[in-house]
Amino acid sequence: MAERERSLRSSRINASPSEVISKDFDYSASISLTDVRENLPFIDPENLSSQDVLEVLLHLFRQKPGFVDRGHEINNKETAWVNAFLFRLNPGIDHDGMDAFVVEIIGSSVDRMAKLR
Repeated sequence: MAERERSLRSSRINASPSEVISKDFDYSASISLTDVRENLPFIDPENLSSQDVLEVLLHLFRQKPGFVDRGHEINNKETAWVNAFLFRLNPGIDHDGMDAFVVEIIGSSVDRMAKLR
């Protein structure tokens, strides 16, 4: 029994960020630049600041059922930390052919996870 528990713990530690995230919460998201302008009028999607990146990510995640903000941090003009995971807003095209941002999961931080609320 103890060997099985060690194996399970080890598999969680060695799991990629996307495997860990997908079991807990679906962080996949995208938002068109038009929707950014409409829903976050204080943000210029063509000229994001590091605070803007965090605001867009939080806006997207808060719309999803089950999201709990256990901690977040500004990082830079492309990435931000939410719940100990580093996310990037990538420019892209949405399903309607409009300019959009697509959320990419970069990785996670055990140190940040230890500090979560």
